Amino acid sequence: MYHYVEDKVFLKRMRSFCSDLINQLVQQINKDKVMTVEAHLVGSGAKNLETQNANKPIDLDYNIRVISASKIDINNARAVKEYIRKQFNIVLNKNKLPDCND
Repeated sequence: MYHYVEDKVFLKRMRSFCSDLINQLVQQINKDKVMTVEAHLVGSGAKNLETQNANKPIDLDYNIRVISASKIDINNARAVKEYIRKQFNIVLNKNKLPDCND
């Protein structure tokens, strides 16, 4: 059963950690000059209404918006997804974290 996470200190640290990773991802992508993106926390995380199902992970959702692309076809969703996933793995590795799953 889902319940609201009430540990505000934990939520603040979690949101800060995750937002830092996403900001690093945006910077990594934008400096590569393949595309320009921006990211936003959306959903329950953006409204400070995080829920959790028993002891399962807490989910934060971010939207990554492609502003422009010069070296990738933005109509090829698979190519965009793979490019962003590879860039995210670079960020995760720099932070001594494992690669993300597909």
